[in-house]
Amino acid sequence: MARSFVGFDIGTDNVKVAFRDRGLRFLSRRLPENVMNEEGIVSPQVMAEFLKKLRVEEGIRDRDCAIVLTEQRSYFRHVSLPPMTTSELKINLPYEFRDFITEDPDAYAYDYAVDDMVCDEDGRLVRMELYASAVRRSVMDTYADILKHAGFRLRVVTPSSMAYMHLMHAHNVEHPEDAGRDIVVVDIGYNQMNISLFEDDRFMGSRVVDSGCVDVDSAIAEMRDVDLHVAGTYRDSNFEGVLDTDRCRSVFDRLVFEVSKVVNFYNFSNPDKDIKGIYLSGGGAAIPQLVSAMGMDFDYPVWYVNAFMPDEVRTRTDNIVCSLAYAALVAGEEASRGA
Repeated sequence: MARSFVGFDIGTDNVKVAFRDRGLRFLSRRLPENVMNEEGIVSPQVMAEFLKKLRVEEGIRDRDCAIVLTEQRSYFRHVSLPPMTTSELKINLPYEFRDFITEDPDAYAYDYAVDDMVCDEDGRLVRMELYASAVRRSVMDTYADILKHAGFRLRVVTPSSMAYMHLMHAHNVEHPEDAGRDIVVVDIGYNQMNISLFEDDRFMGSRVVDSGCVDVDSAIAEMRDVDLHVAGTYRDSNFEGVLDTDRCRSVFDRLVFEVSKVVNFYNFSNPDKDIKGIYLSGGGAAIPQLVSAMGMDFDYPVWYVNAFMPDEVRTRTDNIVCSLAYAALVAGEEASRGA
């Protein structure tokens, strides 16, 4: 039986949490100013106190937790390797990230999940298809220490693409009619948008665009002569209709254009694929004006990633930005049952 987990998605400007308490609960809280930046956590002590206060105030009883890391803080890719033992994999996995990691490979922790084992006509294993990940050890240690001081136990660290695979797989088991589709997931974060192609629940590749909610906040900050942190609160509440201004609409159009370029690239590079829909997640998915602009631009249906959540919660509005936190929860529970 799987243990109950708390799922965390700690972004640049807010933290999202998913946990079970007589049903699923979702939390999204704006982080104190200057706790995080593009490079990661600036003030671990403040972060730990913030998460501890959140745990106590919200009555989160579970202690085991899983955290999802975006492409800014982890590497994730699909690799094909000849048959080898676990000990041989341990030696060879760092080599698969040689194009991404230019520093000491020992500074990173590596892991993998099996996608497929390919055999020849005689049943002999000839190739292993794997999903491989690499995370800087210092990043894992920092998060583990912060969560420990906040009263949690870090058990699982998963890249966002792998977390989405767990989420989609769990959904397809319950809804087999949705299996086998090619889809695009657009995670609209604060500094970046990660645009990923999935075949069924298998990750096929991703592209990162260095634009996101910070572009909206920058426009608001200039219009209202406030700093970025205050501008973010204006974005959250659409203060005085700021998201309906021509300046913000221009930003939304530019973000949509960047996404459309990547989707068109996927179509051109994968003519055998038939994309059935675009699924939005991240803080940008909570901006109705941006979601509307996405829907008007694409010929495909545009949904929220929470369409992959359980039936009883998929229509709730409090989980729109918490999809990765829930995906982390699912990844943690699957890991605890040995899935």
